[in-house]
Amino acid sequence: MWNRTYLYNFETGKSVYFHTYDYVVFGITLGLSASIGLFYAIKDRKKKSENEFLLAGRNMSVFPVALSLMSSFISAVTLLGTPAEMYRYNTMYWFIVFGFLISVILSNTIFIPVFYNLGITSVFEYVHLRFGTLVRIICCILYMIMMVIIACFLI
Repeated sequence: MWNRTYLYNFETGKSVYFHTYDYVVFGITLGLSASIGLFYAIKDRKKKSENEFLLAGRNMSVFPVALSLMSSFISAVTLLGTPAEMYRYNTMYWFIVFGFLISVILSNTIFIPVFYNLGITSVFEYVHLRFGTLVRIICCILYMIMMVIIACFLI
């Protein structure tokens, strides 16, 4: 057994606070993120269309689009929860990979080509083009109701 020199709140009951270097690293991280956002806000301030904002004018290569999709797919809850799931259920958690692969393959072959060819960004735009505004509004309301019901059951 090794001798630990650091303190954990759950082991000692003492509060552990940020030190100076923690604040420096945290500040640099926030500063870099804010400066990147500010740079692109100033650089692209003349671009006002929805297509340019959501899809970058459809001029991006595969790599940044893949990174964007991956970062939106993997949430903070996933990053925090996966180690706990692996600890609790052992390697059975890896079976979720099969579901992910199936969903990626189906999305890549069914949904993305349709959305790309129609020049739309969401299912609701597709419903609007296919069925009209009233059906789109009804679908949005039903989706929100379902999400609230699911959230209530999960909490």
